[in-house]
Amino acid sequence: MTDQPLLELVDVGFSHERTRALGGVSLTVAPGEVVAVTGPSGCGKSTLVMLAAGVLRADEGQVRIAGQDVGSLDDAARARLRRRRVGLVLQYGQLVPDLPVLDNVALPLLLEGVRPATARARAAEWLTRVGADLTGEEWPGELSGGQAQQAAAARALVAGPSVLLADEPTASLDARAGSALLDVLLSSTLEVGGAVVVVSHDNVVAARADREVRLRGGRVAHSVQLS
Repeated sequence: MTDQPLLELVDVGFSHERTRALGGVSLTVAPGEVVAVTGPSGCGKSTLVMLAAGVLRADEGQVRIAGQDVGSLDDAARARLRRRRVGLVLQYGQLVPDLPVLDNVALPLLLEGVRPATARARAAEWLTRVGADLTGEEWPGELSGGQAQQAAAARALVAGPSVLLADEPTASLDARAGSALLDVLLSSTLEVGGAVVVVSHDNVVAARADREVRLRGGRVAHSVQLS
């Protein structure tokens, strides 16, 4: 296992139009580490996830994934890095509406040139692993919120990411299903030496982390080692 951090945010700032969402946030996540990001609504948690994934570009500071400065990359290169190194689970799934579920899950592999039959077979395996009771032939609009989250989790894991970023990944699931999904998200990433950042209001989810980073007003209020 390398000593190089898998994810680094260094003095990162970002504004939505004239609203300051994050200011001077620094965060380092090592291989094998689970970090819970907590804080009140509107404190910048989701923005942090989108910056860490390279979906948004920081106004200030640096974001590095496995040592690669995300801000130095153009849009196409950032997308490639995200497909190859990052798994992203958003609160409402954010599935592509005009693709069936199986192709949604297989999409990271298909975009990397994996043979469609192979990509879809792996996608079906991951739908089963995350506990989704789905055939894969469903359309995103037919899914419940919990099913959409499970499908999004399968999509995030299908390519074996080294950094998993999850924003309220269990919010639409009951306690049992949510715990089972969290087990898969953590174990599947950590067993390959990856790192996990999970945003949650749920104390049970946060308690599964090695460290809690609490945001307030777009800044780190405190960071506490939990284990």
